[in-house]
Amino acid sequence: MSPRSALLLVLLLPLGCIAHAPERFAGPDIVEVTGDLPGWPITVVEDEWGIPHVRARSEQDAAFALGWLHGEERLWQLELSRRVGSGRLSEILGKRTLQTDRFLRTVGFRRAAEAAWPALAEREQAMLLAYADGVNAAIGATDELPPEFKLLRFEPEPWTPVDSLVVTKSMAWLLSGSADDDALHHRITRELGEEVADLLVPLYPADGLRILPPDQMWDLRSAEPAAPAGPAHAPAPPAGEPDDSGGGDGAPEGRRLLDELLGKGRDVGSNAWVVHGSRTDTGLPILANDPHLGVQVPAIWYLAEVETPTMHVIGPTLVGLPGFPIGHNEYIAWGLTNSGVDVLDLYRERPHPDDPLRVERPGGAWEQLQVVTEEIAVKGRPRPVELEVHIGSNGPLVTEFFEDDFEDGEQVAMRWTALEPGDTTIAAFFGVMRASNWDEFRAALELFVVPSQNFVYADVRGRIGWQIPGLVPARHPSFDGRRPGRGWVAEDAWTGWIPFDELPAATDPLQGWIVTANQHPVPDDYRHHLGSRFTAPHRAMRIADLLEQGEGRDVAGHRRIQMDTLSAQVGELKPTLLSVPPTSEGIAAALDVVRSWNGEHDVDSAGAAVFNAWLVEVATLVVSEPLDGEIARRVYGLDPLLLRSVFAPGGEALCTTGGGPRRPATSSCDELAAVALERAVQRLRKELGSDPATWRWGDLHTIRYHHPLAFLPSLRKALDTELESPGGPATVNVGPFPLGKPFVQTWHPSYRQVVDLSDWGNSYWIASLGQSGVPWREHYRDLAEPYVAGEMLPMLFGAEAVEPHAVRTRQLRR
Repeated sequence: MSPRSALLLVLLLPLGCIAHAPERFAGPDIVEVTGDLPGWPITVVEDEWGIPHVRARSEQDAAFALGWLHGEERLWQLELSRRVGSGRLSEILGKRTLQTDRFLRTVGFRRAAEAAWPALAEREQAMLLAYADGVNAAIGATDELPPEFKLLRFEPEPWTPVDSLVVTKSMAWLLSGSADDDALHHRITRELGEEVADLLVPLYPADGLRILPPDQMWDLRSAEPAAPAGPAHAPAPPAGEPDDSGGGDGAPEGRRLLDELLGKGRDVGSNAWVVHGSRTDTGLPILANDPHLGVQVPAIWYLAEVETPTMHVIGPTLVGLPGFPIGHNEYIAWGLTNSGVDVLDLYRERPHPDDPLRVERPGGAWEQLQVVTEEIAVKGRPRPVELEVHIGSNGPLVTEFFEDDFEDGEQVAMRWTALEPGDTTIAAFFGVMRASNWDEFRAALELFVVPSQNFVYADVRGRIGWQIPGLVPARHPSFDGRRPGRGWVAEDAWTGWIPFDELPAATDPLQGWIVTANQHPVPDDYRHHLGSRFTAPHRAMRIADLLEQGEGRDVAGHRRIQMDTLSAQVGELKPTLLSVPPTSEGIAAALDVVRSWNGEHDVDSAGAAVFNAWLVEVATLVVSEPLDGEIARRVYGLDPLLLRSVFAPGGEALCTTGGGPRRPATSSCDELAAVALERAVQRLRKELGSDPATWRWGDLHTIRYHHPLAFLPSLRKALDTELESPGGPATVNVGPFPLGKPFVQTWHPSYRQVVDLSDWGNSYWIASLGQSGVPWREHYRDLAEPYVAGEMLPMLFGAEAVEPHAVRTRQLRR
């Protein structure tokens, strides 16, 4: 039973029936709430898509309104995100989630959130307090809790500002964790050798596209790295610093369940680009962004606009926070993608032979570990489970969660920038929301800590820019973070932080555009080491090609780019596929389909069906069948960089094998390609019929929005949404899927925006599912079909633009 199935059983067994006919949320026009905020009433105008437009007299009032709206439409999502980040799932779900809670308490998401609160200025604290008041006002006003609360028989506790900071830590884990790659590379190296490890956990190719050519970046190249020194806000490392049925062999499963709950995976990424006015029809920039996150119900984003005398912003909000990670105000627009910068390292630790609470440090010194005791309440148990956490300067010891990857008796610590005290990331987002120019934008980003991101920028004066912010470790040249560090070796220790002014950035590059799609950001001679593993460059290459062809001159062109399904990966691997001998009529017909195919992954494409079914079988032969089950599950078999390396010089190590119970023997990569195609054709004939000309990608490739309560057929129609989906693992309109469950899309562009800096009224956006998290409300899934079809909504900015689309106006007042 998978971790998710186990969790669903806990959720589902007591359920009766919750199917309602879709209906509007019929709240009153005047909403009486309790509180002590100045400047009320607050006006909330809802448009026809359920998107609120908030008019308030202060930023705190606007934050209160966002909290109230999130509490009204996404209360279960708020509760689940708080419990995940705080390690409190077992209180409501029982022992099945105890391992996840153990991992979260050990790493210390909530401890780090509590340490971040005092680092925030009074203005930012006031925003978070007001947001919490809004959530709690919604809880107090609700007449009917969402069905998840009824099922589990509990009521939500009051929301707190630290709960919001916990959400930021969960998002940081989702976007910055390299822990599994580091541990996996170490394990494969020990068991199979470094050559195989480098193929299965691949590095970014030396010839891969970078964000900008070296001559168009700010000059950050140097033979001599600058002396490491942190920005003013950079926190200092902490001072020198089980037993229950919850421990032991289930620990890796608990870590896996956490990643499933958060939607974490190696396909988490994004596209963002900005085009200078010299290359647009209006003479002012256009900015586009689509963050790629896990497919989930409800959607991760909640769209909103807020207007106060000091701030007017529109964009997607993250449930649990009063800020706008992406969007535009009256002066600037911004978007972001995950940078892939490595801000997390595992460390092997040597405990003292006579005292396990002391670990060796360089020069023969010994560090005394700090001991923190966590109590985990578990539903159905009379007493909480006690967990003793040991913390040193390299972070908490996480040995039990990675013990299979290391030698017996080794201790393993995790150093991650999200655990450093003094995290001011939320203040950075508030500052960006208020910024009116490039200098103010960069000043705000100096407060950004984690996860390191690519920010793209444009303003109404015509300037475009790119900045990677964040707390980025400075490492010794001999330690690149690809392998776990040695806590007792000085060269493996973090030596400080890369100064903000030395992080990658550029403005108004000569080429006229900036594309970020999770590719390696900098040239090889950049003076600091930022990381070794980045996403394959195929999406970035395709976007750059389309911009070079002039597709980005108007908003319509940018919308076409976002929906583009031509895969640059096809150009790399199609010749190998077509070189397979046509040993049967079925294989010959399948090859004919591929030969005439242009590489586009539209839902009617037969070529996309053949190509991707072949890739699945290649990855199965290389990863799933020959490797140890746990390693095979963790290797990202469909990584375009891994698949590229299979058929490149040196890939023979993955292709040649004597075979086994599940895998036929192959003596070359050409033979492996042929076996994979034969198996792919057999699969497709079984699933889609005998005639390759009638095969359709959409009959295989679907996007499934699955509500965890939809376990009965009678509930699936009411709660779930499944649609044919275009795109593939390496297309701009990305459509990746896991090797273990092929063709069911599990990550997607969770939100799309195209912003015209010459005319806010010519800007567009859409989220992937709907505004509401309550299944029987009108806006629960009304955006799913338009989203998949590539439609977008007008980004209504300002009262005049909203008025023709308004369907309800409410006032919040005491």
